[in-house]
Amino acid sequence: MRNFLSKILGGATGALAQERLPFLLLMAALAAMVLSWIAGGGFDTLDDTFDGHTLALAANLSPEHRFLMFNRQYTGADGELLYDVYNRFPIGTYLLIKAVIVPFGDSASAQIFAARLLIAAFFSGAATFAYLGLRRLTNQPWVALAATLLAFSSYYALFYGDMISSEVNG
Repeated sequence: MRNFLSKILGGATGALAQERLPFLLLMAALAAMVLSWIAGGGFDTLDDTFDGHTLALAANLSPEHRFLMFNRQYTGADGELLYDVYNRFPIGTYLLIKAVIVPFGDSASAQIFAARLLIAAFFSGAATFAYLGLRRLTNQPWVALAATLLAFSSYYALFYGDMISSEVNG
């Protein structure tokens, strides 16, 4: 077992292994979580109208509309162009979502899959920063790993973790 760990950790043993191993375990846990979301099916279909709403807001962002976030654009009875405006969220995440869905054109399942991968990257990044911050605060990598895994494996984190939404994951 020691030889195996030594190879994985780049020849490091002892104190250095104690520093690297928790981080590697965190990366393995996050990879397993994201892969389970993908393999579990439905990663390319909408969970609910919430995902569709987020995609609509992202898809409608454009300089043409001065980056106004809106659900839909329609013509009123008098011929005037009207919007269902929804400017309650920061624009940054929606621009990132738009950037990953635009290359897929009209393929809704590919857009959803790309947006979910982006959200999985946010989720994994948040867990990584939480671990690194806790490790720095406590100077105990195993405590930081345990706290991070407990926090990011809660019911709510796992339920909302793959939703396409900036206010839940951003």
